[in-house]
Amino acid sequence: MKLKKIASLALAGIMAVSMLAGCKDGSSSSEPTNPVTPVTGTAAIVNNELSNNEDNISFTDNSILTDLLANFYKENPIKVGTWTAGNAKLVPATDGKLWDAVMGLYDVDKANNIGDASNRILWLKSAGSKTYCDIYWINNDFVTKDDALRMVGQTMDNFTLPKDNYVKANASQNIQEQKATLDYTYTGSVAAIEAQSKGGTESVWVIAVTVTQTATNK
Repeated sequence: MKLKKIASLALAGIMAVSMLAGCKDGSSSSEPTNPVTPVTGTAAIVNNELSNNEDNISFTDNSILTDLLANFYKENPIKVGTWTAGNAKLVPATDGKLWDAVMGLYDVDKANNIGDASNRILWLKSAGSKTYCDIYWINNDFVTKDDALRMVGQTMDNFTLPKDNYVKANASQNIQEQKATLDYTYTGSVAAIEAQSKGGTESVWVIAVTVTQTATNK
């Protein structure tokens, strides 16, 4: 009887160890190699920094752009040129592969870029509207997430967002009287993640903003 009891206890111990080993293997295989942490509440912080443009635009969180950034940096960990580029200031992202991914998201090609010969997208043309997009890096060893978003909000507040498009009433006679022909309205979005280097020793905030201008006839 005692031998049977000892055998039963031994068998139970072996099963418990096997279960623990199985759990450990499952959890380790599911962990991302280069974790990217979504940042929440981004739009509210950006909107709080708007003064000049608070009547013209309000930003919302862009989950689609957030997912794009997260997936991109999982596959493309940041390198030394990224985390040293923006220590305590916003630095526009210049990664051509990243911009190619963003252009794919907005279904545009490089021929539609306006105003910038670099890899960065400025205004993207589409039917009845155009969208400004920019992406910033900033080292999170120097700046907190909220402060980085405030800096982006201040940058957006310095944008000139015209409300109307004016043309000369009679160009042939050089009449200076002008009339508004289009009404402009704006919508904005923001996405932010924490992107890490390979191995996770360094990281930066990556913040993307879009401003879409829609024109309607008066």
